[in-house]
Amino acid sequence: MASKMQTGGKLYFRTDHDPYFEWATEGIGNDPHWELDKKVDWPMEMPTYFQDLMESYQSLSATVNRD
Repeated sequence: MASKMQTGGKLYFRTDHDPYFEWATEGIGNDPHWELDKKVDWPMEMPTYFQDLMESYQSLSATVNRD
């Protein structure tokens, strides 16, 4: 995805499946084109129907970095 995005582009990822979150965090964190953002400010954040169904969830955000 980073190759299709402009520098500074944002990726927002959320899941209720812990192994999937760990896999995604490792993959994105090890890719030199992404910089994980420690503080996630989600655009237009509001609970969704699916979030209400989840017991818990994890979120991450990353920014395209081509330096």
